[in-house]
Amino acid sequence: MRPLRIVLAAVFFAGASVAGSPASITMGPYVAAVGESGFTVCWETSKKEPTRLKWGATPECENSFTSDVSVVRHEVPISGLRPGQVAWYRLEGEGRLWEATPVRTAGGERANTRIAVFGDTHSTDGVHTELVSDILKDDPDLVLHTGDLALRPLEGGAGEFFRVEGRLLRSVPLLPAFGNHDGGGSQFVELFVRPNGGGVEPYYAVRRGPIAVLALDYQQSVEADSPQGRWIARTLDAWAADPGIVFRFVILHWRPFDSGSGHGSNLKVREALVPLFERYGVDVVFSGHDHIFERSTVHGVRYVVTGGGGGGGGKYGRKRHVPMGASFTEVSAAVPHHCLLEIAGRTLRFTAREAGTGRLLDEFSLEKDLK
Repeated sequence: MRPLRIVLAAVFFAGASVAGSPASITMGPYVAAVGESGFTVCWETSKKEPTRLKWGATPECENSFTSDVSVVRHEVPISGLRPGQVAWYRLEGEGRLWEATPVRTAGGERANTRIAVFGDTHSTDGVHTELVSDILKDDPDLVLHTGDLALRPLEGGAGEFFRVEGRLLRSVPLLPAFGNHDGGGSQFVELFVRPNGGGVEPYYAVRRGPIAVLALDYQQSVEADSPQGRWIARTLDAWAADPGIVFRFVILHWRPFDSGSGHGSNLKVREALVPLFERYGVDVVFSGHDHIFERSTVHGVRYVVTGGGGGGGGKYGRKRHVPMGASFTEVSAAVPHHCLLEIAGRTLRFTAREAGTGRLLDEFSLEKDLK
């Protein structure tokens, strides 16, 4: 079934507005909260209008969702599906034509789970567009983003980000960390946290089968006595007591071990959070901020800087950084790239590849023992 989704996701297009239609799509559609029994379809329109969506087990989309309440922000939960099932949805509106697009629910009998990871896309064309094509070829079940989507209006805003990412995010859920180029946080929460069942802060946690993801906001305090610090400790403690969780990942924009020329290590995060990561068995901490690739292992925890999504220099973006190297540096590169996690049972395989060429930059494997 995997090759089917690659082809269909590639041919889905963003919809055509017909003369006289009351509103245009300014953001999305994109999927969120993809679980074993359903998912949520999200989009925004240029002005308030009713919500119309069809969905079903086939491209004909035999079921309908209708709300006559006129809104700009549209979110439609679809439920009652089976684990690993492919379901289809299609937006409908007066004078607007859409193609159906497929979404696969979590779970089922797939041999593995694929998670793409990248960051610092800065809503640019160039390498950002190239990486979307590369990630689609990987056919991921989930995408993690290490921040700096560039949601601030002066940098293109959320509409520009979704324009570049649209053909990926219509079928595949995105879990991003909050970056310093992503505005004040309220839009980030509305777009990415609340559709996933989170609260009102830019940090949140998502459980997907045997995989748990913690997305943090480094711009707020992570000290032990801070609201976010207490929440992190409670969440990691609950995960440690859950035998169903096999792999634990953290994403935050600025990591504790980083030799990049732009920013270097975040020492406050290192002091406050590294002991928790070690105590509770976090497997990989992903970050960006510096526009490089760098991998380190400190006391059994792997730290990966993956900020090569479009913020680099030259034709690929706005600012070029290079890895300076440090005692903790194991592998590094100053090229645009993305990472892929392939998880089968209790085994994880990690690869990082250069954008466009597919050149292998790094790889490693993890094998979790049965408890």
